[in-house]
Amino acid sequence: MEPHKENMEEYGRLCHERTKESMIKNRQIQDKKETTPVKQSDMKRTRRDHGELEDIMFKLFERQPNWALKQLVQETDQPAQFLKEILNELYEYNKRGTNQRTYELKPASRKSVEDTLAE
Repeated sequence: MEPHKENMEEYGRLCHERTKESMIKNRQIQDKKETTPVKQSDMKRTRRDHGELEDIMFKLFERQPNWALKQLVQETDQPAQFLKEILNELYEYNKRGTNQRTYELKPASRKSVEDTLAE
């Protein structure tokens, strides 16, 4: 196949322009937006006394029957792992249902708390 000889100059000019346009970089550098770190706090959380923290937790659970771990960490300002230890002792974790992924007071703990409040 051979191109038409009449349009050979025009075709050459068209190819040359296309090549020239493809070599031009039209991208622009954008300034990066400063992102704030998602770090919760610069200071490490210090553990409170076990009994003192239990009292605080009981007061929180009087206010609201179900709490997520994240909410408890914010309210008590305690390390999550330390809270989990206490939660596993006195509270049960809801895996299913409407209160999924929350903790609530165990029935046995409820009775002991009610007895101490009655006295």
